[in-house]
Formats: sequence, C-alpha cells, structure tokens
Amino acid sequence: MKNIYKPFQNGVTGVLNIDWSLRVEEPLVIRNGSKAAFRTDAQKVSKGRGSSPQMRWQNARSLISGSQSDFSEIADFNYHFRIDGEQVLCEYSIPASSIRGAMRNQAIRRNVEIEKRSVFSLPNKENTDLAEIEARINAARAELADRRSGWSKVLSLFGAAFELDESQQNPLTWAGRLSLQTSLPPDRTSRHSHVSFWGQNVNAPDNPAGPAFNVGQRSPLDCITQSAKTSGGGLHAWLELAKGETFNLNMRLLNPCNQDIQLLSMWRAEIDSGFLSFGGLQSVGKGEASLQGETYKLHLSKTSPVADELLKVISNEQESDDALFNGIWLGGELPSFQALQSLNLDAENQN
Repeated sequence: MKNIYKPFQNGVTGVLNIDWSLRVEEPLVIRNGSKAAFRTDAQKVSKGRGSSPQMRWQNARSLISGSQSDFSEIADFNYHFRIDGEQVLCEYSIPASSIRGAMRNQAIRRNVEIEKRSVFSLPNKENTDLAEIEARINAARAELADRRSGWSKVLSLFGAAFELDESQQNPLTWAGRLSLQTSLPPDRTSRHSHVSFWGQNVNAPDNPAGPAFNVGQRSPLDCITQSAKTSGGGLHAWLELAKGETFNLNMRLLNPCNQDIQLLSMWRAEIDSGFLSFGGLQSVGKGEASLQGETYKLHLSKTSPVADELLKVISNEQESDDALFNGIWLGGELPSFQALQSLNLDAENQN
C-alpha cells in the first residue's frame, strides 16, 4: 500500500484565518449538565400569563429539593468561569467543540459514502479477534491512502486518532489543521443575561453574564413513536439562546488546500439553507443560523508557488498576526470568499 499523506509532513507553509459572524435564526440549545431552579404560577394561570416567573442559579439544588418548594429544575445553558483580576466571573458561552463537532459531522455526511462511515469506528472492547482488527486497520489505511476519498478529506482537516494495535510502526494519528474559537459580542457578556418565558421577563438576578435566553419546554417524547409519553414525568424545561442573538466564529486553518475551500463553501451554503444546525434538539428545528459577516486572511511562505497569485487578489499586503512569521510570510485580507476560491492552493501542497 502506498504511503499515507500526513498534513504536516512538509511543515507549515501557510495559514488561513477565517472570521464568521452568525445570527441565531432558531433558538440554540447547548447544555452542560447543570441545573438551575425555575418557578412560575403556571398551575394557576394558563401558560404563565399573569404570573411572575423566577429563576435562581445559586443554591438551585436546595431550592429544587425543598419539601415545600414550588421550584422545578431547568437544564442550564453552557457556561464557563473567567478570572478578571481578583474576581472570578461566570459567563454563558458557546463551546467551540460543539460547533466543530457539527461541522465535522456534516463534512462526513456529505463526503463519505454510507457504507464506509463505520470504517473509523472502534470495535467493542470485548472483541479481541486479531483478524478483524487487522482487517479494520487495513480498511482505514486504504481510505487514507486515497487522497480523493471522503475520509481522507475530513481527517486531513480535523485530525485522526485511530489506533487499534499499539505495535503499529506507523499509527494513524496526527493533529488536525483546523482550530476553532467562539465568542459572544462583548456587550452581551458585560451584564446578567436576560431571560424570558412566554414573552414575559423572568426574574433572574443571579444568572451568569450573557445574551438573551428563552425558557423552552416540551413533554418528554417516546423514542419510538415520537409522540408525548403518557408517563415518566411532566414538562422538560431548558434555557435556549434566543433568536436574533449573534456569536462569532474564528477558524485558523494551516496549510489550506482546494478541498478545504470546498468544505468551507459547503458549510456556508448549508448554514444559510438550514441543513447545518448547531446544538441539541435539531430534530425539532432548533439551532438554525445564518451567516451575517465573513472575513478571510491568507498568509503564505514567500517561496510559495501561489505567492504571486495571492498578491494579485488581496487589497493590500499585511503582516502576519504572528510576529514569528513577519518577513517570512506574505499575504493579507481577501476581498471576498470568491477571491479565495479563485486561488489554486493545491500548487502549495503538491508533493
């Protein structure tokens, strides 16, 4: 079998920085496993109209478990802690791993044939059949040896960690070329988050800082019929990022090539068409977004065969954001995504 191409075998010769601004078109649900306490007089007034809903984040467990309490639990949105001087701040956030996972899964669905999607799934721990393990390793290597295969495109970008036999001299393990960060607009993390329930403001004085949220509710569903369960508890409730909120997505792509730009094009189109959603409860329409703004900055080695072509399409040359590469790389901001598509980046990565 011919050698398997690994993304960094010729070092790092280029970097593409991508900034996207995304608008939430359908509420976004990303849970972190923690619970908050929620109370409304909905038993007295239909759907909470006329009631005073309340939410408490601190001491939520004791409020929920109290024998005389009318608080119930609500699944909290993802949050993180940040140190600012001598203060420890708590802020709602969108985990980069959630967005990255959705993009990776969509890349697999669009590029890997259905019958080959299990090639890189690990066997059961109890399975010690050496012949089967060897067959799976060979199948995985065959996929990666073909640079045109769907798995090769996906794992070249996202990285691979597939090793069934520790004695292998050439393990199928390497770092991905794509790193990703998310952030909320600064004005949305400088105050307590605003929460609403059926159009009413929720009294939530101790929530983490963040943007606007809704309280979502539904009955638990039967996994077979997808209809409401007749037993097993009442309504499920959760916090969801409200429609109209925005978040920023920064991607850094090392050694970009044409197939990476094709994946970017696919993600752009499928985000705006609603086929690529984020977070949980996507089956009931949650997590749709739209692309509101985008910038692309490409820097390549001065010896790159694409260098002259790049200088023709950028509006003005800029130094790399990383001072380590100033004077070694050239590039700048591209005027549009179409300008990025016009470059033949495969000339940079030919081996």
